Amino acid sequence: ATLALMTSTQLLLPIAGGLFVLETMSVMAQVGTFRLAGGRRLGRREGQRAQPVAVGDQIPAGLGPPPLLGLEDRLVERDQRLQPLDPVLAQRPQHARRGLLAVDVPLEVYQGAYDVVANEVLWYCFHGLFDLTFEPIADARFRQAWKHYVTFNELMTHATRDVLSTRDTVVVNDYHLLLMARELRSNGVRSPVTVFLHTPVPSPAEFRVLPRSVREQLLLSLQAADLVGVHASRWAHNLGALFDDHGYAAPPIVVAPLPADIDGLRRASSEAAVTEARSHLAALVDTPRTIVRIDRIEPSKNLLRGVAALDRMLELRPDLCEQVTMLHFAYPSRSHLAKYQALRSRLVEEIERTNSRWRRNGWQPIIARLDDHPPRSLAAYQMFSVLLVNPIRDGLNLVAAEASLLAPPGAQLVLSSSTGIAEHIGGWVLTVDPFDVDATATALIRGLEQPGDLAPVRSWVEHNTWDRWLKAINPPARA
Repeated sequence: ATLALMTSTQLLLPIAGGLFVLETMSVMAQVGTFRLAGGRRLGRREGQRAQPVAVGDQIPAGLGPPPLLGLEDRLVERDQRLQPLDPVLAQRPQHARRGLLAVDVPLEVYQGAYDVVANEVLWYCFHGLFDLTFEPIADARFRQAWKHYVTFNELMTHATRDVLSTRDTVVVNDYHLLLMARELRSNGVRSPVTVFLHTPVPSPAEFRVLPRSVREQLLLSLQAADLVGVHASRWAHNLGALFDDHGYAAPPIVVAPLPADIDGLRRASSEAAVTEARSHLAALVDTPRTIVRIDRIEPSKNLLRGVAALDRMLELRPDLCEQVTMLHFAYPSRSHLAKYQALRSRLVEEIERTNSRWRRNGWQPIIARLDDHPPRSLAAYQMFSVLLVNPIRDGLNLVAAEASLLAPPGAQLVLSSSTGIAEHIGGWVLTVDPFDVDATATALIRGLEQPGDLAPVRSWVEHNTWDRWLKAINPPARA
């Protein structure tokens, strides 16, 4: 979400053999070891001070920025987050590295586990986005990559085991580390283990595209957890169905939507950089009404149908020409992968085609920026008439939650019914089938013409606190 970079709460994972940094804009931590004290504080005792401890890529922004093991502050600045970290880490003894544990992962293991298995296979499976004519194919490349995925999970398990105290709870986050729960048990770890899935959960039919041996390993590992958390009851239902389909008993499953970083968001939105960005956007937008969309450039976000819906809206209501502008902000994600590169190219083509079709008198319907600029995104939250959030499928979607906190009076939200957050706030916004371009265009028109009331959404977001989330994902004590 937008706040991850604004508040510098990203947690970096150095990778040996070149030191790579995992995605800092993702909404999940790859793995955290937390001490849960009544759902209020997570950390590990160092003397008399509780210190957050984590292994992985990012912790949720609302928990505040922990000290990072072996890192100088300058290395987590937004414009420097890809700097190599080993010179700094080499200067610090292991016991002095508070907050970050650097795990040595060979480059080929990282590429196989992260690029191939996690992002080319598991991510697409969980989002139901495979083109089954062509993928997935469990060929020699996949089999080798799966071995690397197993190794990656083993390395992260060993690193976690070595820093655990008897009062810690291990929270494993997301599809990159789905084998960790069972690995922890195999390594003698008796601490409570929660696995939290921030993605959607596939149906049994969608899950069966994976080789049976892979499916069994994933489910048996999840079964070893004391608790599995998801963002919405639809994902909990699907997860239970996966266990039923394979004849396995499911672990306890809890629905616990991730909170937004309310304080951080409001604090960041008042910074000078956001005020400046808002002035700049106001100078660009010379129409009475504004449609905003803010997303990563990734296949699940449904960017192309969003552009098509705007084009269809203008077909249905040509009188809206020169009366409304879409601010289309999409920032890079996994841009080294071929599918993501192709998506970006197609998005540029569709935006330009739509602008060329409707451009007149110095006005064009879409102002697009395809780079990452958090102050600009926060400024856009403060000035939209309609916010379009239309993913094909999302585990939750924090953009909808964040935007409600900063939205101007009368703003409307057009929200995909296939997002996890639609279960929680859908009754107060305009929900749409993400595949139905005509329905999305009609909802945009309605949103422009009928003022909305996002106060109930704000109330839900404000009551969905970190205390509540931590309490929900804290498993019962093991016997």
